[in-house]
Amino acid sequence: MSSIKDNNFNSDKHENNLQSVETITLDKFFLNNNVKTIDIMILDVEGYEIEVLEGYKKGSKIIKYLLVEAWDFDTFNNYAEIRGWKFIQKIGNDYLYSLVN
Repeated sequence: MSSIKDNNFNSDKHENNLQSVETITLDKFFLNNNVKTIDIMILDVEGYEIEVLEGYKKGSKIIKYLLVEAWDFDTFNNYAEIRGWKFIQKIGNDYLYSLVN
């Protein structure tokens, strides 16, 4: 399991287990890998859904459907509505959205 380091978190006992990992946005990943379309993307990022999706530009039509495990449905749903995504249904602990209208 991994997590994002909180710069305000100060604990020496975990310091030896830290590793830096280069990250890129979804848009850059899609561009670098010549991804033109994704029928359904499954996103399970342990509470960092919005942070990941901020790297996917508004108006992009690459992802058709998103199945997301959102830890806080109301917050995520508000974010999705602002982006123009349509909630379809809950499936288990995940939520299905249509990203392309």
